[in-house]
Parts: sequence; C-alpha cells; structure tokens
Amino acid sequence: MKKVLILTHSFPNLKHPAKAIFVQDELLLLNNEASFKVLLVNTYLENVKQNHLLGENKFGIEKLGYFSLPIQKIKLKKGFYISKKLKNHINFSEYDLVHAHFLVPSGLAVPYLKKPSVITIHGSDWNLYKNNQKWLPVIKNTLTNASAVVTVSNALKTDIVRIFPELSEKIYPIPHAIDPFWLETLLINDKKNECIKIITVASLKPIKGILYLIKALNKLEYSGPIELTIFSIEADQDYKVQVEKEIEKLPNTIKIVFKGESSRETIRQTYMQASFAVLPSLKEGFGLSIIEANACGLPVISTKSGGPESIIEKENGLLVEPANHIQLANAIRNMIDKLPDTNSGRIRKFIQNKFPALEKKKKILEVYKKVAG
Repeated sequence: MKKVLILTHSFPNLKHPAKAIFVQDELLLLNNEASFKVLLVNTYLENVKQNHLLGENKFGIEKLGYFSLPIQKIKLKKGFYISKKLKNHINFSEYDLVHAHFLVPSGLAVPYLKKPSVITIHGSDWNLYKNNQKWLPVIKNTLTNASAVVTVSNALKTDIVRIFPELSEKIYPIPHAIDPFWLETLLINDKKNECIKIITVASLKPIKGILYLIKALNKLEYSGPIELTIFSIEADQDYKVQVEKEIEKLPNTIKIVFKGESSRETIRQTYMQASFAVLPSLKEGFGLSIIEANACGLPVISTKSGGPESIIEKENGLLVEPANHIQLANAIRNMIDKLPDTNSGRIRKFIQNKFPALEKKKKILEVYKKVAG
C-alpha cells in the first residue's frame, strides 16, 4: 500500500466544518487504497490561530507552519520555505508520493521536494494567479516539476493549457463526485411552499457573482413572495456593502437570509425545502454546490463560467452568461414557471450517473500509479 503525503492549507475543522470538505471526501473515498498523512500547510501566524480547531484526526493530521512576510519577494519563495520546514518536520523519505491540494501555497513546494508528486488545482488557486506576471514564472516552474496535475474540470485544464500548452499531456481532468451524504435523504417531489425558496452556497466575494443575483431579483417580473437563503463561508467586506445596498432596493415581497458558514446537515435540510438553487459565479473551477443541490433533487441556475458547463444540461438546470443580471432574471422567471414539472428523482439520478464516486476513485488511483508505480 502506497504511503501518500497530503499537503493542503484548507481542511475541515471544529470551527469550519465544511472548509475544503471535498479534500476530506476524497481521502475517505481512497482510504482503503493507500495510507495517508495530512499536513496543514499555513503560515506560523495562521497555525497559531487554528491551534485548537483540528477536531477528529482521521489521517494523522499535523500542522506545518512556514515562514512568510507580506513582501512580494518572500511570497514568491513560499514553496522553498514550505519544503524546508517539511523535510525537518517529518520522516519525508518514508512517503512514496506527495499529493498537494491547491496550487498555492501547498503546490509551490513540489519543485523542491524531488519526489513523485500530484497537484490538484481546484479553480480559485489558478484564477487568482494566472494573470499576475510576477507569479506566472513560479507557477510554470511548479507545474513543470509536478509529475501530474489534476484539474476539477475540463474547462480548468483548457484554461491552463491556453497559457502553458507544453503541459497538456500531464494534466488530468478529474471532476468531483457525489458524496453519499447528499443521497441519504428521501426526496420531496411535491413541495407546498407558500413562497419560492432559492438557495445559494457561495462566498460573498466578487468572483461568486452574488451582486448580480440581487440585481436580477430587482429586475424579476414576478409578484409572488421569494426567499433567497445565502450560505456564505467567507465575505469580502467592501463587496458585502455593495450587496447590501442592492438588497435595500428589493421589493418587500423578496426576503434575503444570510446564514454564514454552516454544517452540511443544515445546508442539506435547506436544500430539501428549497425550490431551486443558483450559483451566479463569474469564474468557477467546477461548481461543487451545483451537484450537491442536484443530489438533493433541486434544479440549478448557474453561469457559463468554466466548470458549470460540464455539469448543467437541460435535465438538471439552466445556464446564463456570467455578470448578466438580465439573463439571470429571465432564467429565474423561467425556472419558477417550470417548477410544477420538476422531477427531483430524475435530477438526482441524472447527477448521480454523471459524477459517480467510483469513477473518480478509479481515475485518481490511475494517476497515482502513473507517477509512483
């Protein structure tokens, strides 16, 4: 059995039970096929903040604090500082393979580790750096030195290859899969809601497009009551102010509920009572909340922002152009009109067949075998 060292800066903990939970889901999926150890890679300061938050430790989780300062030259050398600390922290030679989740910061250590390695790029970790000319040489060196790169969608691979065409052969698109948790509950086909209930699971940041969703509701030609519940893990305060100003313009028939970060159980319960979901991202690596909503029987409106195009078809939702609140308003009205014909069981079955867990498991193990034998 291979010994795999997982590097990630983000992982579920007591305070943030849903934080990067897809990394934990993947480890649980592969748990009988390899032996895993997780290192949480963060700056010293960030590790101090999270000192008491680990919770249940299923994968020998340890924290790895590295040196960093808010100086560009030092930030560009994150990978070196991480690798140096890593080699002094554990018996590095006993591991057959390093799998870094997120290009930054964890993946940056790969060129210095001289070990078979896989980097999974999830979306934001690429989108935040791809247009930064100071970071591009560092990113190129990191990806060149990785044994393999996994992307969570074909669109993400296409975007990377657009800038680094020479890396095409080593990039493997492997989408997220439906976690069994989302399939455990019985579906409700005939929801007798007094109002239209919409759910959005997305950070309150510009790239997630929440402002355009509120603008769309302001343009919506529908007089009945609507309740939009937004589960937001993180918030950009300046952006939040913009969103709140737009909310003030809404008619009193539309209610907005902010819930902040919540457990999976709470989100699933809200999905089960909702009419449909919306993910209005400007750029999206995959769109995990789309398949989770679909697994709970909900149709989803999203944008042609990358990942969602590989998920949504006529069976499970609607796609609009990103940053287009008029199109989004029309799609919401269209979705409301079609609600009586929604078949929750058919939506769940469709997405379950499209993103099966066993297929993801098989593909990841194939990548591991290619890079580490």
